Amino acid sequence: MSHSIFREYIPHLIAIVVVVFFIKTIVLPLFVGKHRNYIKNGISTTATIVAINQNPGGSNGYINVTIKISFLEKSGRTIETSIMPQIKILDMQKYQPGEKINIKYLHNKPNDAILNPLTNT
Repeated sequence: MSHSIFREYIPHLIAIVVVVFFIKTIVLPLFVGKHRNYIKNGISTTATIVAINQNPGGSNGYINVTIKISFLEKSGRTIETSIMPQIKILDMQKYQPGEKINIKYLHNKPNDAILNPLTNT
């Protein structure tokens, strides 16, 4: 009898794990810490990918990468920097050298950019 109760709750447990993972990896970064400041005060622009390297770690279909990018800041100066997002393994083809991505940077720190979480999903 205890086995049937356990089986009854498995779908609920799986749903809870999926929701918690979604909130932790997608929703919370939009409202806390570094991402919040970039969302609120950052300047959106398009960057060109120069290089991409996979980093150790990642989970649940996501991998950690370092993406070297080049973009023009608001004053017209070319900035080359690196960002370190976590991206979906299935989206790797979107992040190859020469591809364009949306980023956000702060006016006073253009070398410290992030992948725009509102447009790159």
